[in-house]
Amino acid sequence: LLLELSDDDVKRHFQAGHICGDAHDLIDGQPTGSVRISVGYMTQKSNLDAVLNMLEQCYVRKRISPPERSKIVQDYKIDRPQGGGIWLREICIYPIKSAAAFKITTQWPLTSRGLKLDREWVIVTANGVALTQKSEPRLCMLRPVIDLKRKIMLLSFPDVEKVLEISYPEDRTTAKTATLCQTKVCGDRIEGFDYGDEVSAWLSDALDTPGLRLLRQNHAVKRTFRNGETKEISLANQAQYLMVNRTSVRWLTEKVEDWEDQQYSEAAVVDRFRANLVIETEASLVENDWTKLKIGECASKPK
Repeated sequence: LLLELSDDDVKRHFQAGHICGDAHDLIDGQPTGSVRISVGYMTQKSNLDAVLNMLEQCYVRKRISPPERSKIVQDYKIDRPQGGGIWLREICIYPIKSAAAFKITTQWPLTSRGLKLDREWVIVTANGVALTQKSEPRLCMLRPVIDLKRKIMLLSFPDVEKVLEISYPEDRTTAKTATLCQTKVCGDRIEGFDYGDEVSAWLSDALDTPGLRLLRQNHAVKRTFRNGETKEISLANQAQYLMVNRTSVRWLTEKVEDWEDQQYSEAAVVDRFRANLVIETEASLVENDWTKLKIGECASKPK
């Protein structure tokens, strides 16, 4: 009653993969649940103060006086020279969506969908919902290694002795359909191929979650988005190529005091952006003015 959800809404949420206790707070813009705070005879005022402080900090909008423009210019003035060196430092692919990167420092083939094998696989739960770091942060420790010549992918995970070897031949069978979740809203449909019980058992044991399955995207079927549009794209959220500038990340870390206190390394912060192309320039934020990026004979336009 509080959420004003109809019976059809509840059924639709269930079909989208929502179950009690999961991390899907919103589906199609509608809240899927509420939070209850119980107060008993042992509740102390400090407990209620903590709840009120959390609500105030996270959910209450406050009017904040903007700083003087001169101070903004002084603190964030950026020199953007027209020329300067540009270096491609790394190429990163993420064979399994939301898992760790496989980093390349030489060269890598391209396809019509982007970098070869980038975001080609996805791990889904027993309900067919795509697993991401939002619900399972340990995915970042699942490390793939690609051997193009042998057409195999090796998967390793901390404290798991066995390294899983997965072949990826071109002939694929056993099609299944999974729901791809983005920003807590399930909707995009992708068709993939299940890699079987042995892979499922290894993933379920590594991530301590029963019923996990590994699917590989079916290239014969274009991906269908929630708005009905179909695109020839991998399991990336929006675009085939994501780029980050090390120099700009360095500039950003100097502005975020919390990161300095935590003593995050520059490489660790760069990895958080999960970019495919890691570049470095002489000046920070120059990429904001770019209209085209050309590496060798390959050119693309930023979105």
